[in-house]
Amino acid sequence: TAIACGEKTNNNYIGVDVNGQPMESIATTLKGEGYKVAITSTVQVNHATPGAFYAHQIDRNYYYDIAAEIPNSGFEFFAGSGFQKPRGLKGENREHVGEVIEKNGYQVCYGMDEYNAVKDSTDKIVFIQESGRKEDTDFYVSNGKDEADISIAEMLNLAVDFLGDEDPFFIMCEGGEIDWAAHENLTMETVRQILDFEKAVNVALEFYDKHPEETLIIVTADHETG
Repeated sequence: TAIACGEKTNNNYIGVDVNGQPMESIATTLKGEGYKVAITSTVQVNHATPGAFYAHQIDRNYYYDIAAEIPNSGFEFFAGSGFQKPRGLKGENREHVGEVIEKNGYQVCYGMDEYNAVKDSTDKIVFIQESGRKEDTDFYVSNGKDEADISIAEMLNLAVDFLGDEDPFFIMCEGGEIDWAAHENLTMETVRQILDFEKAVNVALEFYDKHPEETLIIVTADHETG
């Protein structure tokens, strides 16, 4: 939230100040100035980092409510590994949050085949990895096992291509599995995830080389783990 909104807040708060009042993220500010926006992560689209750019909740664990705020943002592109707790913390919400999002103007697709089938017919999309069809993959690190899933570099390329070059845009691209692998003390997987993240940075730099006067790239971490 400090990175997204420029103000520190209470631990676990998402997009709200210490009094629980909504704050505006840089993504929302730029959206209001005519920018297109993409929020992407290698973990779930309603996890803390992506959530801080579009949602306003007093607890990062309110995953269902965070995801349900996606349509309110109006952002053009979201991508992630899945939806955390897509039917509520205890499964109390019978309707999958992906269906709620679709009812409010977004196309939700799982994997590249579904994405390619709808990308040219919608202006708002939520891309979920093929493995994201499985629910509640808590602290799940792919470990290279899901060959149908795309890399973070490929995910960033999808965002750039979907937003196009007619309007300015803002992209938040998180290598969230670095954090998860470190939580699990998976040393070599942490290294692999960092190397994958570097490839995404290179995608951004290639874009910068084509548009050096118009492009700002910021690379940062929000905390360390393990």
